Formats: sequence, C-alpha cells, structure tokens
Amino acid sequence: MKTIPSQILAGTRLDRQGERNSKNVLENYAAAYAGKRLPLNQHHDLSLPVIGYIENLRVIADQTSPDDWHLVGDVFLEGDGVDPKFGGFSFSYMEKLRNSQSQERIEVFLPHPHYNDLSLIDEVFEDGYVSVGKIVRKGASPETVALIVSVAVAVLQPAWEDVFRSKIAPAVTDFFQRRFGSLSTRGISCDYLQHIDYCGHSAQVLFVPLRGMESSCLSIEKLYGGMLMVSDYLNALDVNHVPALKIILAFDKAQGMFAIRAVHFSDGSVKTDG
Repeated sequence: MKTIPSQILAGTRLDRQGERNSKNVLENYAAAYAGKRLPLNQHHDLSLPVIGYIENLRVIADQTSPDDWHLVGDVFLEGDGVDPKFGGFSFSYMEKLRNSQSQERIEVFLPHPHYNDLSLIDEVFEDGYVSVGKIVRKGASPETVALIVSVAVAVLQPAWEDVFRSKIAPAVTDFFQRRFGSLSTRGISCDYLQHIDYCGHSAQVLFVPLRGMESSCLSIEKLYGGMLMVSDYLNALDVNHVPALKIILAFDKAQGMFAIRAVHFSDGSVKTDG
C-alpha cells in the first residue's frame, strides 16, 4: 500500500472551472469525516472499485497564497487497484440553491456548469415538489451527472415494501415524467439517492442507471427490486457487524435489474462485488 501524507485535496484558490471553494466548505467537509476513513473512489464514479482511503482530513493555511487555504489528508492507495487514467485527487459536496416553501418530495442537485443555468433551475424547480441545488465535483474534468434525492426516508421495518412501492418510488418515476426532460435535452444524466433507516442505523442507497436509459432503469419495479436486494443484504449481516453507510447499486443490462456493486461501512471498509 502506498502512503501519501498531507496530500492536498482541495483549496480556496480559483479553480479551472472559474470558481472558488470557501474555507467554510473545506472545514465542514473535514468535520464530516473527523475520525473516519474517506473511501477513495475513481472519477467520482461510485460503481467503480475503491482504490484506497483518506484519513485525518484537516484545513491548513496555503503558505504560497495569503488568505487561501488547503484541505489536506493522509492518502492510502491500494497499488493494484489504481486505474492508469487516475489523474489526481478531488472532492465533492452538495449545496441547496432554491428551496420549496412547503415540503418537497424530490431534491435535484445539478452538476457544473448547469447549476449556473437559471433557466434550467426554473424548469426543474416546483414548489412543494422539487427543490434544486448544486453538486460540486472538483476534479480535472467536467461531470454531466446530476443527483436525484428522495426526501422521504425508507424505514426498513415490517410493511416497508408497501410504503416504498406506493409513495416513495412513484414520486421518483413522476419526476422523470414531468421534469427529467429538461436535464436529458441538455445531455445531463443522473444517479438516484435513497436514504434508509435499518436496525437503528442510517444509510444511503445509490442507484446508478444506464446512461441514456434513466427512466426505464429507475421505474417503480426496478427500484423496488433493488431495495429488496438491499434489505436482504442488510438482514443477512451479523448482528455485531459494523453498520453500513452506503450501498451502491448499478444497473446490469444483461440481467435487466440493479445489482449491488459496493457497500461502504462505518469503519471505512468497503466490500465490492468482486
């Protein structure tokens, strides 16, 4: 395993997208992972194998630029798992831009540069239904993947299936019928994030559809099948197993269904399908 101490991950200088991170964003990011391992993913694609992890995130002064700051961390790389195209380190965060006055059902986080498109925000936003934010991925290349998030939490307890199929999943498919066209016509794909509670723990389930086939992949039945798989997986864990924090599912075209690709646990460990 290769170790890179105090690796710069982000900073407050003007970046190649013509934007700056605030010091507050960096500090909040470091605080969110205090005492934890941050899995190191490839190209912001959570369906790809994890290639290491980062620990001890902290914000330090930029010694070469007064009033600027760095987010640094100690990086641990799995040598055999590094993609030859891996070009450096980056980070991502989400920020709300337009909130509903009443409780929304869906949150949409747009990628750069689309979160600066006020006409797109107007098209996607709907008070009481969809709020809009930005997902900032600070890397070497622009991303065209938005994140669709359900506001409702799926509580995996008896009868959760009925609630998911009758209330949560229909809100997602309704979004694709009414609002996704504004994204797809601009070449924007999406992932879908579902928050869950299980056995007293909170976790996230990320659905990664086939690009260009988002609506069919994220149908009620496909989402329900994926959630059943997640529920079965979590129920099969030993009662003393460290809690899962994120389960990533990718759509398998050959099987016509979602399949679990990786599970991130609270101790920083990651289990992949291979």
